[in-house]
Amino acid sequence: MNIGVSNEGESSRTIYSCIAGQAAKTPDCPAVIELDKDGAERTVTWEQLRRDTNKTAMYLNGLGVEKDSRVVIALPNGIPAVLTALAVWRLGACAFFLSSQLVPGEQKGLLDQIKPNLVASSWKCEGYKSISMTDKTIAALAPGGDELPDLVSCPGKAMATGGSTGVPKIILEHTSLLYGEDDFTQWQRITGFGKDSSQLVCGSLHHSLFNNSFYIALAMGCTNVLLKRFDEALAVKAIEKYRINALVLVPTMMSRIIRCPELDKTDIGSVTSLLHAGAACPVWLKKDWINLIGAEHVHEFYSMSEKVGMTYIRGDAWLEHEGSVGRPVDAGLEILSDDGEKVPAGTVGNVYFIPNKPSVTNYLLADQKLSSAAGNAVSVGDLGYLDEDGYLYLVDRRSDMIVSGGKNVYAAEVENVLREYSKVRDIVVIGLADPTWGRRVHAIIEPDCPPEEFGIYEFTNFGFKHMSNSKLPKTIELVEALPRDESGKLRRKTLVDERDAASDAAEKFHFINVPNGHQLYAWRAAREKAKKAKEKNKEE
Repeated sequence: MNIGVSNEGESSRTIYSCIAGQAAKTPDCPAVIELDKDGAERTVTWEQLRRDTNKTAMYLNGLGVEKDSRVVIALPNGIPAVLTALAVWRLGACAFFLSSQLVPGEQKGLLDQIKPNLVASSWKCEGYKSISMTDKTIAALAPGGDELPDLVSCPGKAMATGGSTGVPKIILEHTSLLYGEDDFTQWQRITGFGKDSSQLVCGSLHHSLFNNSFYIALAMGCTNVLLKRFDEALAVKAIEKYRINALVLVPTMMSRIIRCPELDKTDIGSVTSLLHAGAACPVWLKKDWINLIGAEHVHEFYSMSEKVGMTYIRGDAWLEHEGSVGRPVDAGLEILSDDGEKVPAGTVGNVYFIPNKPSVTNYLLADQKLSSAAGNAVSVGDLGYLDEDGYLYLVDRRSDMIVSGGKNVYAAEVENVLREYSKVRDIVVIGLADPTWGRRVHAIIEPDCPPEEFGIYEFTNFGFKHMSNSKLPKTIELVEALPRDESGKLRRKTLVDERDAASDAAEKFHFINVPNGHQLYAWRAAREKAKKAKEKNKEE
């Protein structure tokens, strides 16, 4: 199965030709700066990047990688991961980016979908050829590769969807269409981010947001500072040290940076662009960033991994349409009822994008298709509404809506309200099986204080003041940290399944009564830790 683009006459540049061109102009300038958690840095110049890409490509070619081959890259953030991807594209092969932290069962399911010619990771992949790509591996390679052809058309890349509601799908994209002048122009027009800029990339390169921003910036000739693993204190220091112009963050990262004690002591005046996407951003967090760097420098995108459409909003427009994720860019957008009919402005319905050009993405497996309505309208899977000015407001993921006691409860709405309580660092709301309610509204809370100081009664009363009783969580769970993945997303289905599967609640949970018949639903481990801390304080 050929998954590439075969237009040999296509004029679009490859990412390799962009790098080679920059290496000719500024060979000794930094292309990528890799930062470890302890602050140790490794700098790769443009000429080093070009040269190491070539020798890595020669190595992979010797292992059988050629045009239209499939190569899985499941490596942690770092120079080896970057060089492997660039080498794969140099050969006209397709790079499949997967998380390096997948467990064996997840690995097998995805590899059996992909059927790769080669796997670059530390995994033990039974039935598939695999290699470990490290700094030592690349340093030991013989120089060469300049004689390789510069393939104008190449298959590009593929990524797995989040899989929060089922088995992840593999999405194919064409890099020859992603790194052309149109992409650069649009990137500059929207964000103000130019060729001489520097960008801080905090997230994993297997995530589409960070992958796209990293490689587009690299193709533009920008310096990328790449964190091997996200750490808010390190990110803050990096902004000042490297005079970072552009930040690409998910809301979880935004929250951790804005609360970082080092931020007040750091000069971040170089930042002229914050791009955030990937998850809903709380109103308070958005306002804090607008106050920090200026409304005109805060940019938000909303889209699907499948890239059939997107919305965009800048901070100054957001202040006039608080809570909106913007208006559509290069696509139409409609809000439809469950029957497929358009609904009036202000009415909640299903969000659909209407592409105005052929998509550059498709699924690997032919039987996997996007959900669509009449015509070419494509479902986003979210619930939302449009205001009179055409700005989109998201209400919830359709799959996250909780039907409790016959009433629809939007988890995102409850989260946004309860997140305003002073001792809530973060929160997720899910629906659990319940004989009375059908689904019980349940809140899992990461407190901004020791559990024993949280103030259950105060929290519950806060909830009663700001929402109706039907929306207020019936049970509350305190945890040390919400279980987010590398991209900052919560796997709600996993959280629900774990708790619904608990056959003996008395063994797994502690229950504490709170006002009006509600209960505190706390993990035993957290309770035991709090108890031990209290006993230790008494002894001291």
